[in-house]
Amino acid sequence: LSAFRARGGKLIQYHGWNDSVVPPDGSIGYFHALTQFERLRGTADHAFDRQVAGLTRGALARTSLEYGDRVREFHRLFMLPGMSHCAAATGSTGPNRFGGGTVEPPAALRNADSHVVSSMIRWVEQGVAPQQIVISEVNAGVVTRQRPVCPFPQQAVYKGTGSPDSASSFECKAPKGGVKSDPYGTHGLYVEEGDLLHARRALEQRKLLLPNR
Repeated sequence: LSAFRARGGKLIQYHGWNDSVVPPDGSIGYFHALTQFERLRGTADHAFDRQVAGLTRGALARTSLEYGDRVREFHRLFMLPGMSHCAAATGSTGPNRFGGGTVEPPAALRNADSHVVSSMIRWVEQGVAPQQIVISEVNAGVVTRQRPVCPFPQQAVYKGTGSPDSASSFECKAPKGGVKSDPYGTHGLYVEEGDLLHARRALEQRKLLLPNR
């Protein structure tokens, strides 16, 4: 990823919260691992491994808040409410027209605001990072619901007025709640034990290179 980032690479990662094939918490753990890597970049291997072994949930949350903006310069994670595994319509209780391996939205919505591949193209070619992507639910050829999905850890929050089926009734906001002394996280960014485990495993394999395919 260091070489990928150095040459200007961009990565959009998404995961459906209702995915029963690949547990969604793995993607959140990976985001936390990227923020830790930013913090420890350039650290000698033995010191890096010692830091990883001593990670706590609170420390992981604090690092994700502090270094999250650096990670989002090249990587953005979108968690999709109620969506099942990739293109599977069965099991999806929320909108699932997103593109990029999920169900494609109608042709009129295949633009950078409502289609993940088009959003990636705009980011790479125009330097406009996605602040949100609108995901759609379509029934009998008619768009019946739309919701914005936000770069993690932001969440789509209802504004208090407007149709709950309209994306314009929601806005992306950072999670609220939590205090700095909370061992489970800070300012509402809670880290579960599984998140910590996923982050550690990713960091322990940081030098693993996959062969070209």
